[in-house]
Amino acid sequence: MKKTLLKDCFKEIKNTYKRFISILLMAFLGVGFFAGVRSTSPDMVDTIDKYYKNQNVYDIQVMSTLGLTSEDIEEIKKVENVDEVIGTYETDGSIEIDNKEVIAKVLCVEDINKPELVEGRLPENENECVVEKKFLTANNKQIGDTIELKVENTTNDDGEEIAYLKQTNLKIVGTVNSPMYISRDRGNSSLGTGKINYYLYISKDNINAKAVFASGYIKVKDSNKYTTSTDKYKETVENVENAIEEIKDERENKRQEDLKQKATEKVTEAEAEYNSKKQEAEEEIANAKKEIEDGYAKIETSEEEIANNEKKANTEFANAEKEIENAKNQITQGENELITKENDANAKFAEFESQKNTLQGNLKTIEIGLNLVNSSYTEVIKKLENPDLTEEERVKLETEKATLETQKAGLEANKNKINESIAQIDSGIASGKQELENAKKEIENEKIELESQEKTLKNTKITTYAKIYNAKQKIENSKQELKDGEQELLAQEEEANKQLAEAEAKLIDAKAKIADIEKPTWYILDRDSNVRICKFYPRYR
Repeated sequence: MKKTLLKDCFKEIKNTYKRFISILLMAFLGVGFFAGVRSTSPDMVDTIDKYYKNQNVYDIQVMSTLGLTSEDIEEIKKVENVDEVIGTYETDGSIEIDNKEVIAKVLCVEDINKPELVEGRLPENENECVVEKKFLTANNKQIGDTIELKVENTTNDDGEEIAYLKQTNLKIVGTVNSPMYISRDRGNSSLGTGKINYYLYISKDNINAKAVFASGYIKVKDSNKYTTSTDKYKETVENVENAIEEIKDERENKRQEDLKQKATEKVTEAEAEYNSKKQEAEEEIANAKKEIEDGYAKIETSEEEIANNEKKANTEFANAEKEIENAKNQITQGENELITKENDANAKFAEFESQKNTLQGNLKTIEIGLNLVNSSYTEVIKKLENPDLTEEERVKLETEKATLETQKAGLEANKNKINESIAQIDSGIASGKQELENAKKEIENEKIELESQEKTLKNTKITTYAKIYNAKQKIENSKQELKDGEQELLAQEEEANKQLAEAEAKLIDAKAKIADIEKPTWYILDRDSNVRICKFYPRYR
């Protein structure tokens, strides 16, 4: 049976030797390729193991859906066989180059996962960065150029929005290779087209949002003694992973409790501020309403006062005008009386002048008679001086002399009386005229005084009524201001009520959100779980 089978086989090979040779060659080729791959794989593993150790690549990565705190990092440090732990930051940013947007993964230079410097130097200041080589070639950039990195703001545990970076204008100071990106794929992003184009490194000092770490990278004690991917290495790392798993739930709960506590404190603080602002707003509105009410009361009092002042002014001005009118009538009456008195005085003056003329005529007659008597008296005296006179002639002359002396004395007495009468008449006329002049002057003074009073009254009326008008206008302006104030107060009250309602709704929503704060989830990854490494490495394990 066996001979027959072998015989048939050889016969078949002989008849189809070409196909047999082809199959045989294919078998040899497959065996050769398999042998080559099998012999190359250890070299590749050794190469990547050496690279990992040179760049101090992490053994375990811990991430959380709510980030890691400094306390989380400290707790990880306490885990047995953890040699080193760092909390690091990473985010995505966009760079506009020649009107084209590229997306970059932003990493920090750390002692773990150290980037391999290719050219230039690592960043030393906040405003410096290093990039991968293909970023320069693809975007026509070179070391020394400046790029503007746009990174979205982040929100801290207190709910406040803050800038993620301190400096966004960065100077390129070198190029590096990242041990975190062995394959060409750079991962995905929520920015731009959704694909990360490049990575770049910055100084950790440039991070502004330092409260929460993006990841925690861990080096396991004695892990560098073993070759990457060997069972011993995996066992060493896995033991630490399991130990971290033991604190995972506690840290997740603690993070949730801390966030709830912070949120509760913030809500309590906001509620206290809300109540304070509400009370303050209510007091301000109440005070404003009181001020408006007081304003209206003050206006009402002012209006009454103005009305009383106006009434009083009208009465006083009417009385003053009446007094002036009476004074005018008195002056007119005085003028009429003065005219009558002047007419009477002029008639008397004419009578006095007539009497004076008569007296003056009588005086002239007396003076003529007195001259004749004096002449006769002088002649009698001469005759008496004649010594040849007889006694009878002398007696006759003495008798004539005595008669003449009596006549002379009578004429002198009459002359004096007439002169006295003329003097009295002149005095009476002068006195009457002076009296009339004084009366005229008094009336003129009264007219001047009355005109001054009329002018003063007119000016006082103008001033007083101007003040009353201004006071009324001021009150009208005050009324309008109060009306405007009422409208503004209504608007402010409405706005305040709206803001208070919004704030109250936010408080209610915030309180509801506190209860909805979910427990974060920790992800504990080894090198094989890192998508940026395992895309390359598993093919050659």
